[in-house]
Amino acid sequence: MQFKGLPVSLLYFDSIHETYWVGLSMKHWGPKLFRSKDCRQWEEVAAPLYPEDSYINTGKPATLRLIWSGYYHPSQKKLWIGTEPGGLFESTDYGYSFQLNHSLWHHPTRKEHWFGGGRNHAGIHTILGHPVDPEFLLVGGKLWRCIYIP
Repeated sequence: MQFKGLPVSLLYFDSIHETYWVGLSMKHWGPKLFRSKDCRQWEEVAAPLYPEDSYINTGKPATLRLIWSGYYHPSQKKLWIGTEPGGLFESTDYGYSFQLNHSLWHHPTRKEHWFGGGRNHAGIHTILGHPVDPEFLLVGGKLWRCIYIP
């Protein structure tokens, strides 16, 4: 057991690449992200980082608090990671680097309609492929209403 006694915030199995992903939520060291092919040898992957110009509120910089969800989108060939605060990060190199999805982060409903739902800030807790449209991505978070992200 590699992560015995540690707070696991994400457990995701990518069946396309047969890879396990684990996100840890450690108070002292912060969020960590690991991957493995066999659940015996784990490789730490650099956790997603918010760009310096990303703010939760005016004057309050966004910092990664929790790695909450993961999904590999086969037709887009992207690994998606959902975080708290409500960031959706994408990787085209399978986790070696992540970029914040700016259209969701800067969505006009963020300040007024997003809420923590028992946590400090809104988070992206679910990422799924659409059951019919292979190009579409479904993202779940703490929102007052549904939004479309181009």
